[in-house]
Amino acid sequence: MITLPYDDCFGCGGCYNICPKQAITMTPDKYGYVHPVIDEQKCIECHMCENVCTVHHPQPLHQPINVWAAVAKKNDLFQTVASGGLCSVMTEYFLSGGGVVYGCGELNYRDIRHIRIDKLEDAGLLKNSKYVHSDMNDAMKSVKKDLIDGRKVLFIGTPCQISGLYGYLHKNYDNLTTIDLVCHGVPSQQMLRDQIEMYRKSDIQDFENGFVQFRWKTRYGIRFGIRFGIRENLIKEELSDQNAYMSAFLSGISYRENCYSCPFATSERVSDITAADFWGLGNKTWAADKMIPSRFIDDNGVSLVIINTIKGKAMFEAVENRFELEEHTIEEATLNNCNLSHPSPCLPTRQKFLHTYVTKGIRAAAKASIPNYRRNTNPILRAIKSSKAARSIYRALKNLNQR
Repeated sequence: MITLPYDDCFGCGGCYNICPKQAITMTPDKYGYVHPVIDEQKCIECHMCENVCTVHHPQPLHQPINVWAAVAKKNDLFQTVASGGLCSVMTEYFLSGGGVVYGCGELNYRDIRHIRIDKLEDAGLLKNSKYVHSDMNDAMKSVKKDLIDGRKVLFIGTPCQISGLYGYLHKNYDNLTTIDLVCHGVPSQQMLRDQIEMYRKSDIQDFENGFVQFRWKTRYGIRFGIRFGIRENLIKEELSDQNAYMSAFLSGISYRENCYSCPFATSERVSDITAADFWGLGNKTWAADKMIPSRFIDDNGVSLVIINTIKGKAMFEAVENRFELEEHTIEEATLNNCNLSHPSPCLPTRQKFLHTYVTKGIRAAAKASIPNYRRNTNPILRAIKSSKAARSIYRALKNLNQR
């Protein structure tokens, strides 16, 4: 009898990619989280899916070799990326050398998946953070073919996706380099689609081809939220405290079940290089015990670069002249990146969130289980916040009530 994990499943798709009879489909549950489902009529009990499963067969982790804060020197590139530009620079390096790159691309807001690119003009498809679970589809099969054909391959993904890829490949390839992203956890694409569908209006043309952005740079720093647009036309922009999907993501309440026990939430990493935001650098607004002396300012976008293997070290040395660099310690990197030391905590209201989501939708679920979102979307409190006089009266009444 084939036994694949459910609650512990990462949804990496290793089992789906390895099945010789296409007996496995990655099927969403009622919350939209995908899990492998086996068609017993097609299954030949070869157990190849169990043998590649990264839950059953964990991949080795590596101690960090070096830790860097990095900002791309190329200003036109730096302004178009979510952080300091590590993944974009590495992507350009591989493509210009005839290699191929795999990473999360947004074909439209309904289809966010791992894609293969081999042309520099397509590098933009992999830019920007996607705070949602990427569909791995047939990416692992394609990676293996490129590796066997002798192509240099860069694979960018979450630690569990990279671990799943290693399990699928079942051997080391000198022409494969991996970059993992420090991951908080992943909501389902179904939840994102439900959020975006709220913006649909009868006079909006070509809605299905709309794109979503989760963070963007302004002259005041990085902003988090939802920007939805069609081509160059912005349809909706909401900052995270006003947006149900992003409030749920940032609170950690909407992740897959396995994210709350993630074995990759540690300073030991599964990939060649680890990438993240380097929070806390030179920013006077951080608490004194969490501020890290630096010539960089984190809110401008600074990449955290953790070198984990000799291969990763060699690859980074090949591009390090394209960055402004500052060396740090893993302790400093971990200080404001909690997922380098432990998984995201599971909030006590998560089951309430999930139940309300299924019965009433994403916005009602956020209001029912995330106090900050409930307060920030209360029309009376929003009116008070927008008026200086109203804020003064509100504070006076609040102080009077506390006496």
